[in-house]
Amino acid sequence: MEKAQVKKPSIARNGVFYLVFSVLNALFPFLTSLYVARVLSSDAIGQVSYAINIVTYFSIFAFVGIPTYGMREIAKCRDDKISLNKLFTELFTINTVTTTIALAAYIGLVFIVPDFHLHEHLALYLFCGILVVLNYFNVTWLYEGVEKFSINAIVNVCTKLISFVFLVLFVKSEEHSLIYAILAVVGFSGYYLVTFFFFPKYAKFDFKELQFKRHFKPILFLVVVNLAIEIYSLVDITMIGAITGEDSLVTYYKYAHQIQKTLLMVVNALTMVIVPRLSKFYKEERFEEYNDLVSRVFSMIIMIAIPMIIGIMFTADQLVVYIYGDEYLACSNTLKLLSANLIISPLGYLLGSRICLTANKEKYMPIAVGAGALVNIGLNAWLIHVMSIEGAAIASIVGELVVLGVYLAFSHKYFRLKVHWMNLSKILIALVVMTGYLLLIYFLVDHMILKICLEIAGAIIIYFGLLAIIREEATFSVIRKVFHR
Repeated sequence: MEKAQVKKPSIARNGVFYLVFSVLNALFPFLTSLYVARVLSSDAIGQVSYAINIVTYFSIFAFVGIPTYGMREIAKCRDDKISLNKLFTELFTINTVTTTIALAAYIGLVFIVPDFHLHEHLALYLFCGILVVLNYFNVTWLYEGVEKFSINAIVNVCTKLISFVFLVLFVKSEEHSLIYAILAVVGFSGYYLVTFFFFPKYAKFDFKELQFKRHFKPILFLVVVNLAIEIYSLVDITMIGAITGEDSLVTYYKYAHQIQKTLLMVVNALTMVIVPRLSKFYKEERFEEYNDLVSRVFSMIIMIAIPMIIGIMFTADQLVVYIYGDEYLACSNTLKLLSANLIISPLGYLLGSRICLTANKEKYMPIAVGAGALVNIGLNAWLIHVMSIEGAAIASIVGELVVLGVYLAFSHKYFRLKVHWMNLSKILIALVVMTGYLLLIYFLVDHMILKICLEIAGAIIIYFGLLAIIREEATFSVIRKVFHR
């Protein structure tokens, strides 16, 4: 059996690349919206956003959970080139078939279904359909499975930078909304086309004795999970608009959620890059290393998420005004509430979703996400009437807690968390000192921009500087590697 002799990838290095990849995916729509809001009308922006929103559902059906499932399965057999080539061929073929079905269904919607009135903006919807077409070339899961996160990250950076530059150069007025739509789609998924040309270095097509049936059940579960997550992420804004009828409240919640989502990408990047390594450990029954890795990432989530939450509590009022303007101060309280999800969601993602995925227990994932979505919808229907957008934020938090609780109920027997109390106590000391510093700045500095700079920069320097001085495990390890190199 042919074995690939490759150097063991660095989780820290992969974490940096995946962090860049994730944050860019969150920042790109945010940065483009800041520009187009000044050159296009709200109606034009809304039409493009709605068209992309419709196409997104077809994209979910097109990739049918293969990015998540493929990463895990590739990780299990990446040292066996024969098995890897066969697996890659099977998943790529499934992706081609499902993408063709999704594309045909989307074209049918555009040309046949009159209720959507898509014929009024036919060109817009056809151009946005490129999002589905690009999925034919999506092999990003292959690079993630063999822990080559740098390929996706570097190409993603270049694609989004080029798209943004073209946006500034060619989108100047109301007549350019179609160009904006094309660049938005290319910026989001254009890197699929570029990364496709690198796959022969890591896998080749092998059409002998293919076995498709073994993939259907886990992929089906992941389709349900992806749909539930997509609906879960949209339901807050949908219900705010439906219940209140006020567009401004929708905007306030959307902007608060956008900041929270960007920060959440930073924390979740830690859990995503360990999936290939966890899958390999679990398959080889190296449970000591498996549990140690889960425990280390658990500590890192605590170390990063909690100071983010504290920082938002102190900076939210100034931050939203500085980014969006005085009229958006109303969304600062919503941002403060949503910040709780910076720790709840990643813990559910790590201790539930990632554990279930690596233990081949995908069947629990739709139950957890579905339960959270139902609770969120139910609470939204009540709390939005009572507390407006703050009620929607509370509903989101409770929904995430339900997801975490259900995941833990199903997954706790598949891992053993090792809590390093000494290391956690060091993190607590740094948090207390950082909070004291923020209190001083909050009461002593009045100038808004100066206050924001001192709060953010000072808190980061004090927090991580103190962690390095008292030799917190993760921080000191990174510094030691940097100086060693």
